[in-house]
Amino acid sequence: MPTPRADRRAARIILWSIAEGTHDARLALGWTQGALGDRAKVSRAMVGAVERGSANPSIETCGHLLDALGVTPVLQLNGAHLAVRRRQRDPVHARLNAYISRRLTAAGWKAEAEVEIGSGQLHGWIDLLAYDPVTHVLLVIEVKSEIHDLGGIDRHLQWYMREAWAAARRYGWRSSRLTGVLALLESSENDERIQINRQYLEAAFPTRARALAGLIDRSTRTSWPAGTKGLVMIDPASRAKEWIKRTRLDGRRGRAPWLDYSSCLRHERNRKPQ
Repeated sequence: MPTPRADRRAARIILWSIAEGTHDARLALGWTQGALGDRAKVSRAMVGAVERGSANPSIETCGHLLDALGVTPVLQLNGAHLAVRRRQRDPVHARLNAYISRRLTAAGWKAEAEVEIGSGQLHGWIDLLAYDPVTHVLLVIEVKSEIHDLGGIDRHLQWYMREAWAAARRYGWRSSRLTGVLALLESSENDERIQINRQYLEAAFPTRARALAGLIDRSTRTSWPAGTKGLVMIDPASRAKEWIKRTRLDGRRGRAPWLDYSSCLRHERNRKPQ
């Protein structure tokens, strides 16, 4: 028989799914929260709370929102461990992870990959969790070779950041500051996605590559605002000293070393011994 704790966990999973679905469908339609509220006959404030996952809406309210968006809820059962295994089998993602971890370690940071957070059905894995024993800064790094669902990436990163404090304590890390980082494969395809989503990214990921590079090599001791997130690009084949690459948002003008995910994947397969 389900326990009260299990019931609460299941409810959180459902609300999280509704939050993601509502937010993504609304943006796809080009509606504001107010426009959705008018169509669903709920307040704009309620729409915002539902999308943030901070509301406890009734089934009727959820039905009004989903109906207005033309969204049909579907029950889907996924094992979270399957997503991790898919990432581990992805040679580009694995190379990016290993590259960033190696560079951080060389700079004196401690780094752990695929750090498990949460429990039961509501759990996941942080791609890279890094800690600087000198400045006591904690980095929560989400590694992506491609951008498919920017809103989903952002929401997951925010969740990882909330859970990272407890995860860090398991390693004996006593961090005092935390920064989230979205690390993208430096490809022309991702450059285009960044340009398309420029307004969103400038607001959601305000910390730039140069500032993050200074944080990592300790040349700057900027006191980041709580929950700050940054966006950088990574070329896993680069041997340059300055390995944290700027994005188009930072004013980078040069062509990316990779055309897209596939070009990097071909390189990864060719570099392995036959």
